[in-house]
Amino acid sequence: MGLAGAVFLIVGYVVGATIFILPGPLAAEAGPGIFVAYIIAACLAVFACVVAGQVGSAFPVSGANMVMVHRVLPRYWGFFEAFILPIAIVFTLPLIAYGFAEYLSFFFSNINFMLTAVLLILFFLVVNLLGIQVAAWVQAVMTIEFVVALLIFGAGGILKGDTQLLIPLFPGGFRPLLVAAVPAYASFFGFLFIAEIAEEVKNPTKHIPRALIIGFVIVAVIYVSVPLAVTRLLSWNTLGETQAAVAVASEVFLPAWMAKIIALSALMAIATCINGVFMANTRDFLAYGRNGIYPAVFARISEKNRSPYVGLYLITLLSILGILLKLSITYYATVAVMCFLTFQILSGIAVFLLPTRLPDTFAASPIKLKPFARVFFSLGLVIISGIFFILAVMDKPSTAPVFFGAFLMSAIYYWLRSNWLNSRAINVDELLKR
Repeated sequence: MGLAGAVFLIVGYVVGATIFILPGPLAAEAGPGIFVAYIIAACLAVFACVVAGQVGSAFPVSGANMVMVHRVLPRYWGFFEAFILPIAIVFTLPLIAYGFAEYLSFFFSNINFMLTAVLLILFFLVVNLLGIQVAAWVQAVMTIEFVVALLIFGAGGILKGDTQLLIPLFPGGFRPLLVAAVPAYASFFGFLFIAEIAEEVKNPTKHIPRALIIGFVIVAVIYVSVPLAVTRLLSWNTLGETQAAVAVASEVFLPAWMAKIIALSALMAIATCINGVFMANTRDFLAYGRNGIYPAVFARISEKNRSPYVGLYLITLLSILGILLKLSITYYATVAVMCFLTFQILSGIAVFLLPTRLPDTFAASPIKLKPFARVFFSLGLVIISGIFFILAVMDKPSTAPVFFGAFLMSAIYYWLRSNWLNSRAINVDELLKR
């Protein structure tokens, strides 16, 4: 995979259904200046991009974030992260798959949401079993379609819209705007995960940082222009009545056939998120198998196309399990967001400690953040993620047992796995260095 493929993966992974759904409800609460909330969120997302660039440069291997956490932080945290990943998949992929089914129901009524979600997961299992090149090609085609559609909508809507609809810009003051920045920030999650497939990227130490810059610019332009276009085309106080604000707004200035393409682009955006999870997180399971946190079977890859098929099957099973749970969309979303925030906290701490814990690795990295930049961006990511994590728990206290259980189970697994390896004279520390 070259630079273009890495960019398509980032954009397809980060941009999902939220940009088609959230601008309407958020504008109804915060006013037509909702695009400013996305600007605030983009500034916060820069922290994750900088940290991801350092990770990909220092660890050009599969599951780079996971490998870094295992090598830099105390051993337990590697096992804890290994427990959080399956939980993240159980809640993230069903959320996305059900979102696909719900949006599809706008075009085809009476569909079975659960069956549609399961079939979508199975489709991307097959795509990824064919190898990273096939999965990357599918990702590129889908990403190009929805990016072009959203850029046309954003630019056209801003030009054709009515400036008077933006007055007053913040009818409820700044507090609703800051509250809206929370879900807007969640829309930017995913930049760290380009490092998970570093081993699949040609010249990763060079291409991953460039892909992050290009990908971030594309995502930021989409996330700012689309809400601005929506609020210039439709009155903000009516936007709370629809969950398909982009589709409705596109009908104001585009021909019917093009408006339909804009609406269908939401399905492409959702699908790229699922494909991105399959592409990135299977490499995490591969890394776990290599370093002994998981059994060695997870390190197996297909001899034909080098796909990590054990991880692919595990992701499929976990996703179907999550779909069958039939939880509320908000519960799926809250736990998924908390898992992403946990990954960001651990990665931020690891990057902060990297020069002191692994000085040779940091010295050999083509990209080395200056001391101030490293402290500012790594600790900034930890603080931002920690604040949002606390807000998520306060919003959904029932999610706390999930993470308490993860702490407990990961501690038990850490003790059992370490003892099992030690009983066979296998040095756990040496394994984690792989």
